[in-house]
Amino acid sequence: MWKGRFDNDTAKAGIELSKSPDCDWELAEFDIIARIAHAIMLNKIGIIDDKEFIEIESGLISVKDDILTGRFIQKTEYNDVHSNVEARLIEKIGAAGAKLHTELNRNDQITTTLKLYMRAQLFEIKNIMVSVLECLLERAESHYSLIVPGYNYLRQAQTINIGHYWLAHYDAFSRDLIRLIAAFNSTNECTLGVSELTWPTQKYDRELVYKILGFSTTANNYLDTLMSSDYIADYHHFATLFSIHTNRLAEDFAIYSSQEFGWLIMNSATYTSNPVELLRGKTGQIIGNAHDLLTNIKGIPIIDIQEAKCGLLGSINTVKLMLSILQPLISSALIDEKLARKPLEKDIVLPQVSLSRTKLEEMKNAIDFDVNRHKYQFSAASKMDSDFTNVNVMSRISENISLFEGSVDESFIGYFDGASRGNPGLAGAGAWISCGNKEPVWENSDVLGKKTNNEAEYIALINLLNEFRKCGIKKAIVRGDSKLVIEQMSGRWKVNEPRLKELCKQAKLLAQDMHLVYEWIPREQNSYADYLSNKAIDKY
Repeated sequence: MWKGRFDNDTAKAGIELSKSPDCDWELAEFDIIARIAHAIMLNKIGIIDDKEFIEIESGLISVKDDILTGRFIQKTEYNDVHSNVEARLIEKIGAAGAKLHTELNRNDQITTTLKLYMRAQLFEIKNIMVSVLECLLERAESHYSLIVPGYNYLRQAQTINIGHYWLAHYDAFSRDLIRLIAAFNSTNECTLGVSELTWPTQKYDRELVYKILGFSTTANNYLDTLMSSDYIADYHHFATLFSIHTNRLAEDFAIYSSQEFGWLIMNSATYTSNPVELLRGKTGQIIGNAHDLLTNIKGIPIIDIQEAKCGLLGSINTVKLMLSILQPLISSALIDEKLARKPLEKDIVLPQVSLSRTKLEEMKNAIDFDVNRHKYQFSAASKMDSDFTNVNVMSRISENISLFEGSVDESFIGYFDGASRGNPGLAGAGAWISCGNKEPVWENSDVLGKKTNNEAEYIALINLLNEFRKCGIKKAIVRGDSKLVIEQMSGRWKVNEPRLKELCKQAKLLAQDMHLVYEWIPREQNSYADYLSNKAIDKY
């Protein structure tokens, strides 16, 4: 359509300049997912009928299968993966395939595809990063009693605890994990249906589309969402600092494994070259990709995502490669304790200062809890059910959209409890969240003063719902041993007592945009409830 503004055909050099099929083919599956969501919406508002929808959906699934099996290889006459997919669909099903383009703007299609891809990749990176953090904790635990010289500009200085050294790298990578969570959250706005420079002309159901695709919200401003590449920059911010922290650890490994030191032994049998040098070399690539994006978005109103894609995809694949090397490198590293302690025999080393076993174990327990909390917060804020990356599930959603709207994520279960130990004038309360029925990843307990049991339980529930909102949990199960509170939150009982009525109102306001299922659970089936409530009362 845009070509119609020009009198002559596009120059061959211009066509070549606009192409990106050499780097974006891995986006194909996510492009197809976005197109199926768009087709579901067009069918609902009456733009395409049921027969056309079935043709489009089966055609797109067939295109996906062709790509995965290698039967369809990208054609260079089209400038990117999106054009390839669209052309292949029309080739397979004809006019119905062309009709899918109704209200489907190229810019918002590309942006939505890229965000879907990033969400899946960042979630995968998150899982590997958590494994790296756990590996560092294991190394800290195994080396908590090992004392070696510390170095300041490669000069021997005060002694350090190797366990503490591993924890230093843990802290750096844990901050990277927080930045990764922030980068993921910045992809949570769905741009599909934004159109070119205005809202769609038809009755486009953007809310339906973002729910199908698993986004948290839809774009508020059509101009901003097309101009913004913040979500890509947020990823590059994470990747740059992660690579720098990895480079720092690799530099340490290079020094301490050198002939001059020699007390750190790397297991490099599985690598054809020095893994430390590989890690250090990749850092420059990642920094370069970030610089490339920032240079592109500087001083121009709208960034062409075409130019941002290759650097982004390259950086994501490089980070995954670095992580695949980093974890086994850390876990297999050995320390020659005798050689490491040798400098301690010299007078030039300052007196030993080390963490006590108790102090290190306390630190490890605290950090271990933080790892679980990070896992839970990331999963809660970025929950993307793997089924929603499978095209076949889209047909089930199209048949019954309520399956998505009413679903509950059973991985996140919140509990609340109040107890008085037989004294109605002294109530304690507790709340906690478990992830996958494992140990609690968040808990809160406190004495609420001389309140009734139901007041204490409501305040515990409010604390729980506040944590849900803070971490972005939208779908979960909430369990408690108070039938009264459960019934009131489920809307089956009215609240008459003024104080309870106010607390119930607060709780319902917190929960109004969530899909929560409230369940009563007998106290005898919930020993952790006793622990929390008793813990609260014991503080009084």
